[in-house]
Amino acid sequence: MKTQKENIEFFKKHNYLLIKGFLPRNLADFLYHYGKTYVLAADVMVQTKFPRYNEELHGAFGDQQVPNTFKRYGDPVMDALLLYAQKGMEENSGMKLQPTYSYWRLYKNGDILRRHKDRPSCEISTTLCLGYDISNMKDKKYNWPMFVEETGSYKGLPGKPVHMEPGDMIIYKGALIDHWREPFEGRNHCQVFLHYNNLEGPYGEITKYDTRPFVALPGDFVNIEKRKKVKAIHDDIIDGRLKKEDINPEDYGHRKYGPNGEEYKDVLNGSDSKDKKS
Repeated sequence: MKTQKENIEFFKKHNYLLIKGFLPRNLADFLYHYGKTYVLAADVMVQTKFPRYNEELHGAFGDQQVPNTFKRYGDPVMDALLLYAQKGMEENSGMKLQPTYSYWRLYKNGDILRRHKDRPSCEISTTLCLGYDISNMKDKKYNWPMFVEETGSYKGLPGKPVHMEPGDMIIYKGALIDHWREPFEGRNHCQVFLHYNNLEGPYGEITKYDTRPFVALPGDFVNIEKRKKVKAIHDDIIDGRLKKEDINPEDYGHRKYGPNGEEYKDVLNGSDSKDKKS
């Protein structure tokens, strides 16, 4: 097992780090069963058209990255885990962190996670394996990896697979490096993403709790004006990275807001495909 100093050095060099057994197995098992139970209950509410079911509050089946698969933003249980994990994240990244939000999915057979970089509130992130079911497979050693491209390039360079068992986590610079998953062959797989910002980084305290008043609140509570300002800072950072690779930022199409958060007139309405939740 690596020391914390070795972990910090590895993370600084490679922009990601695998931590084995970060969560006790019994806690991971509990959260996996929580996820499966919650999705079954949500499905009942959807199928019966329960009038008080609210996707923003209770979660939804699908987002832009993984259609028709259950996801939930700001789940109170997972946001509590976000705060619980902060100390370990700081100790292994060597950074003073600020929690932003949690986001979890229960993946199903055939799901992929498209290659992407995250939005600014995911500057320093972790993906935690809570559990999975591969009872449909002959290969009982099957393990669904997440791929990471550690340089932060925008040129689609090859990545490397990183495998996790329940309780393991990958710390990674989500807004910097590409990460993705290829088609899942098992029955289900539950992952929770815990997102943080570096307090000494370019966003400072503006992204605290993803601009919500506190954790465990749905997306209705985000501060849109703060989000725009964060996005403007992020766009300037991306401009510099793209130019280093001789990529025209306008051709790349990421920029949406000006330096003061004002929206460009020539930008189409709708969310930025480069700016999704993980």
